[in-house]
Amino acid sequence: MARLITYMNPPTPPSVKSIKTEVVNSTKGAPMPVIKNSDETPPVVNAPPQTISTDMNNSLNSFKNSNVYDLNAMRVQMYRNHMVYVAPVEFSGGFWRYIHYQKVPGYFMTNATDKNADPKFISKPMRYTPSAYFNSDADRRISAHSLGYTMVGKTAQLEVDNQGTPYYVRTLAKPISYFNRNYDYTHYKVAVLNTVTGKVNVYSPNNVPKFVDIAVSPDWVSKEVSMFGKYRHGFWNATQIGGHSDVMQPTNAGTEGGDTLTPYAYKGRIYYFTGMTSINTHQSSILGYSFVDARTNTLHYYREHGNVMTPERAISYAQQDINPPKLQGNPAIAVPRRWSTNLGSIHVGSGQQLLHEVCLPISRR
Repeated sequence: MARLITYMNPPTPPSVKSIKTEVVNSTKGAPMPVIKNSDETPPVVNAPPQTISTDMNNSLNSFKNSNVYDLNAMRVQMYRNHMVYVAPVEFSGGFWRYIHYQKVPGYFMTNATDKNADPKFISKPMRYTPSAYFNSDADRRISAHSLGYTMVGKTAQLEVDNQGTPYYVRTLAKPISYFNRNYDYTHYKVAVLNTVTGKVNVYSPNNVPKFVDIAVSPDWVSKEVSMFGKYRHGFWNATQIGGHSDVMQPTNAGTEGGDTLTPYAYKGRIYYFTGMTSINTHQSSILGYSFVDARTNTLHYYREHGNVMTPERAISYAQQDINPPKLQGNPAIAVPRRWSTNLGSIHVGSGQQLLHEVCLPISRR
């Protein structure tokens, strides 16, 4: 019923207008990492989540009774100025295992930019988790503090502070109205649950604790970027009647948010990046880039005026061992390495890079 109501109320103002947006007519000034030499590791995820998850599962024997636990969804975040993946251990096997053990033993952490990094188990017993029952269920406790809001995503995600204390974080979205369930992208909240004490605090966007890097979930950001690309000139413009003027869509070459977003680190913050391309499936050029600050939810859009291909086309070139056109004569990097297969080298500008996924123009100084 909720989906039907939302369908009958297209995401026109005020939902689209609530997106905090900065539009720039060039790529200059974009929040891109600066790579000073070819040996420097780019601050982007450098291994597919499936590979990281497999490595962590292979390390489950790091603690006692590991056979009764499983891994929950991973989250990228900053930890002591490094970008890491964090994945909590959760109960596996249902109610009776929870009754017997009551707590999970901790979480795994690994370097997100080094594909050869080994996962490290952090012993931090947690009582309040999404796999717990009754009043120890993390999502239930957060739900009790979210009156008037909708919890975004399938479940709360784990983040840790610089002391290693684990918290469950979840974005709370406010629908436009009862009859329009599209999100208000300005008036949202962020719930933070202490996994040890069970205390829940709900924060406005400006008051989120400093250790929370992902105040808005990838699911939220993916929908936000899609709506910006499709409806920023109005609902009717996005239809055949309106002519589809300047209508875009995100590329499908990321690791999060339905495979549309790539997380990377810039000045101590996590940003979600995606290229924007035409809704015309016959076109394969990049129209611009969307960068979303995962903490402030500000969407930065930078228009691309050069000859830049979509990641899907770049991957096609790599598989065929074809050298693509230069990207404005500038080097580029590939983010992230979602495919573990060897695709071969592609000459990009003046440098040679192994393109596995997204062409992200980057400054070299």
